[in-house]
Amino acid sequence: YEQALAAHPDFALARLRLGDVLGRLGHYDLAAAQLRAAAQSPQLGTEERGRADAHALALTGKVAEAAAAHAQLARRFPDEPEHELSRIA
Repeated sequence: YEQALAAHPDFALARLRLGDVLGRLGHYDLAAAQLRAAAQSPQLGTEERGRADAHALALTGKVAEAAAAHAQLARRFPDEPEHELSRIA
């Protein structure tokens, strides 16, 4: 993902995936920065941007704000069970 972003800095999906990977590796602040940047991109859909923002909030310890963001996603996208499960986890 880093190579893709070096070549194409506006590649939002690569930034989103890099944020996911960094978070899984325990690099929470770096992950949150990538996720927040991805959430600002018009390349991603509304749902993806909301998920990126909610994940960034959770990674930085803003649990209540992350839960509220996931609740909003669950209301806006009721057919997507991931948002409801994210609120529970």
